[in-house]
Parts: sequence; structure tokens; C-alpha cells
Amino acid sequence: MTDSTPAIFLDMDETLLHYTPRWKVGAIEVPFGYIVVRPHAVSCLQKLATWADVYVFSAGGPQYVRAALQASRLHYLIDGFYSSHLDNFLPSKGREWVLVDNLPAEHENTQEKLRQLSRFDSRVGPMRLHVVSDFRGDMRDDELRHLPEHLAVEHFGHEKTRRV
Repeated sequence: MTDSTPAIFLDMDETLLHYTPRWKVGAIEVPFGYIVVRPHAVSCLQKLATWADVYVFSAGGPQYVRAALQASRLHYLIDGFYSSHLDNFLPSKGREWVLVDNLPAEHENTQEKLRQLSRFDSRVGPMRLHVVSDFRGDMRDDELRHLPEHLAVEHFGHEKTRRV
């Protein structure tokens, strides 16, 4: 994609997947416990990748993030990941982006993420936050089914999606 391609940052934990120390139906074993991938995560990332650069971030360390993304097979669908901080992401001037998180804007962790990203404000377009519900392993969850369409229309002002 080009520098004018929108960038989507998705929180990994409780947004794309759920970590649990105990096995449950649908869980994938990883070295540190189990993860459950949120329903529609794969199709969501596939659709987003047709019109945006897709990044995943987590407060967890790089080993945790790598292991979870590889075990879930989501690593094939993203352009990169960031653990703990977004310090090494330097967006180009005018680039549009949106942060997708399960925490509301008022939450201190969300405020810290937005503070980190705002340091690059002179180089990026408007900062946007899209809040999704917590994912705690419920396989009936439907939150990500229409996320690409919502992001395109609500945050970028027009239809950018294509059928995959």
C-alpha cells in the first residue's frame, strides 16, 4: 500500500482474541495458556487489508504477541505488530488512521495510547478512535462482522470496502 493508504491499529487482547489460562471450547493452546480468536476476526482482517494497512498492538511483550498471532494464524493478515508501545511507528504526513480498541476513550490505557500516537500528529491526519465491546471468549460474538464497513463509512467518510 502507499503512504496515503489508511492505517488501522487493532488492539489484540479482548478485541481480536481472548487469553485464558484454562482450556475452553474453541481455545488454541499457546506456550503461556490458551487463546480464543474472536468470531469474524479473519474475515474482518481480510476485508480491511483490501483498503488499509492493518497493524495489531498489545500491552504484552513481543514474545506473547508473536506466539498469539502465529497460533491464531492472524499474523498472515496484518502488516505489522507493536507490543507495549507504538513508539516505532512513524506514519507519513497526512496519513489517515483509526485506533480500534475495547476500552472507551476515557479509560487511562486508551488515553495513554492516544498520547503516544498524538506525538506524531504533525505527520498524520486526524486521530480517530473506534470502540468495540470486550471479547471474553463468547463464540456467538458478532462485533467484527461489519467492522470494515463501519470503519470505512464512519471514520473515512466513504465506502472503501470490496468483497473478498
